[in-house]
Amino acid sequence: MKIGIISVNNAHNFGTTMQAYALKQYLDDQGHEAQIINYRLPSIEKSYWILRRNKPKKQIRPMAGYAAKYLWMIVKRPFALARRRRYENFFAEYFNLTEPFKSVKELRNAKLDFDLIIAGSDQIWNDAIIGNLDPAFFCDFGGPETIRASYAASLGNDTVPEDQHLAFQRFLNGLDFISVRESGAQKSLQALTDKPVDLVLDPTLLVERDVFDRICEPSPYQKDYIYVHVHHHTAKGPELVEAARKLSQQTGLPVVHNIIGAEFENTLGHACGAGPKETLALLAGAKYVITQSFHATVFSIIYGKNFLTLEREKYSERLRNLLEILGLQEHFVRLGEELPDISSLSVDHEDVQKRLKEYRKQSVAFMDKVLHGEKAPRIPNWFQSHDAFTCYGCSACKDICPVGAITMEEDQEGFVQPRIDDAICIHCKKCETNCIYQKKRLETGFDSKAYIAFNLEEENRVNSSSGGMFFALCQPILQKNGFVVGVKYDENFTVTYDIADSVEGCRAFCYSKYVEPQHNDIYRKTKKALETGRPVLFTGAPCKIAGLKNYLGRDYPNLYLVDIICECSSSPMAFRAYLDSKEKQYGGKIAEIRFRDKREGWRNRATSIQMDNGKSEITKQRWNIYYHCFVSGYMAKRSCYQCEFCGDNGVADLTIGDFWGLKNFRKDMKDDEKGVSAVKVGTQKGLHLLDSIRDNLFLEEVRVCDIYDNNHSWPTAINKVRGKILKEIREDPEHVQKIMKQYNPRYNKPKNK
Repeated sequence: MKIGIISVNNAHNFGTTMQAYALKQYLDDQGHEAQIINYRLPSIEKSYWILRRNKPKKQIRPMAGYAAKYLWMIVKRPFALARRRRYENFFAEYFNLTEPFKSVKELRNAKLDFDLIIAGSDQIWNDAIIGNLDPAFFCDFGGPETIRASYAASLGNDTVPEDQHLAFQRFLNGLDFISVRESGAQKSLQALTDKPVDLVLDPTLLVERDVFDRICEPSPYQKDYIYVHVHHHTAKGPELVEAARKLSQQTGLPVVHNIIGAEFENTLGHACGAGPKETLALLAGAKYVITQSFHATVFSIIYGKNFLTLEREKYSERLRNLLEILGLQEHFVRLGEELPDISSLSVDHEDVQKRLKEYRKQSVAFMDKVLHGEKAPRIPNWFQSHDAFTCYGCSACKDICPVGAITMEEDQEGFVQPRIDDAICIHCKKCETNCIYQKKRLETGFDSKAYIAFNLEEENRVNSSSGGMFFALCQPILQKNGFVVGVKYDENFTVTYDIADSVEGCRAFCYSKYVEPQHNDIYRKTKKALETGRPVLFTGAPCKIAGLKNYLGRDYPNLYLVDIICECSSSPMAFRAYLDSKEKQYGGKIAEIRFRDKREGWRNRATSIQMDNGKSEITKQRWNIYYHCFVSGYMAKRSCYQCEFCGDNGVADLTIGDFWGLKNFRKDMKDDEKGVSAVKVGTQKGLHLLDSIRDNLFLEEVRVCDIYDNNHSWPTAINKVRGKILKEIREDPEHVQKIMKQYNPRYNKPKNK
């Protein structure tokens, strides 16, 4: 089996490195082909920089200054360079690394062909270390048949914070097998999923000692010593320093340590430049070990050392768990406690190894389950689970019900879900069998085509969100007295689906709305229009079109389906609160709102709001607080976070959206800042419609993948603040702008002192 391991593999940290090495060796020893996925997370990379470059504006000759600093580093801190070199050499020698990736988007675009991806382990689910809940560490990439598992993942906390519950629910849905390292995390996560959450040992305890003996070299010191290990290469560890001094005085033994700047009366050596193999040798050769590090504690146990582990203010739960399991709790010193005499603390190594062997069994059993198991079934649809992640809110079930037993009711966030009146329901199950969730894409036998495109009629192109393709597609429909379905603002600026049969009516459908539209009985209206025999162009989100197809139940030759490359649908509740706050701010009613105003150019698009009292507001789109919340995934419908229609998975005749990365295809084409569209043709009917307007368009064929390489091709990533921000807006809608600014880093950068 070909297995990929996703971990924090670029951290120059002893424990992080050794757990990845141990997991890979375990899999290799089981006869599998294991690779460490070379995920070089920029936030982790930055934390292990040995030198920082000054920004050019702060230094006249930045490269000269950098070179001077580098020379200073070579002279004054050569251990930092040695440490980095040793870690990178270890990665290259023992990790069987893939090509490097810097983002989950790069991982997804790589289309990795692993049979199994394992996320593990260490603190990959600790957002305080990673910077956010990263989809990569929940295996949110790879092929559709890839099995996904976590092994000994750690939260860094006893429980999942309440505001992260929704994010964990989403990510756990995508895993086939789940295991964690701490008992508190196991209980907390089990409450968020129906899948079993197993408690397993850290990978360094999953394998036998001989796995580490393969790389363990003799200690450079030929006499007894105390090894003092700080958990991070930049940590000072004052508690460790003080404890080590006392222990050295008690035992008379010298100290070897890896604490930068620390001095001891009886220092035998420094280990600040040690890599993984050097640190392992120092632990294996020590008489005593004193540390705050989880993995230094683990290797003290593996190599039968007498040790003391000092409590840290953070992340001590896993240490307590481990030592209690192995009957070594007296070796754990809480903050403020008196340091015991280490020589009086005996370790029954035989008993420890016996306990460890017993606990290892359940970890091995979990790995056997993963290595010989199958993909877990997807969550049942809403009618079986009542899980909001499985309901697109398309309303097909409501409209298809033969007795009207289903209503679509708004939840607290403004999204709709079905409500079934059991007194009326005849249990025909038409609602369930026609639900679009987990319905495979219908094969049309047509090889999709893709184009760079824009409308040659400048007015239509300028008065659109992108390249003016929507209006171009409307024209042949309207010329035949047909109907066009789209999304517009009504008189109260509620976003809704509607149907039009005129140019003026279609103009209301232009411009992106960035909010979940009301259904407005649009499926019934569309069917009625189709029965006239005139052509109907239905434009909308991919899930809405899938719902329409299920509702209609058959193909109509006069129906043309066009879906939009959709990022997500945001909360109507939050949108209404935002509009209300703007009306209060400017003392009038909104007369017009455009989220993609191109008056200053497509790449300099703005959000413009025009009030009925003449006041107006124009802000760069990237600075608009509502838009930022939208693109950050703070307010999306839950099903958007695991959308099945992303990328080349729609069911429409045509797909339209922005074409990003134009310069990579047409270096000779001058960007006129009026917008460029991407068009994908999914059926012969779609090609026929496109051919009918070809003379009005600029079209250049590209590969289908060229559209999605720089566009929205995976579900929106759920952000940890998603539940929190909508709850705050719901409870205090008058301060919606303040709440949105609070979660916008552009408004919350630390001020220069």
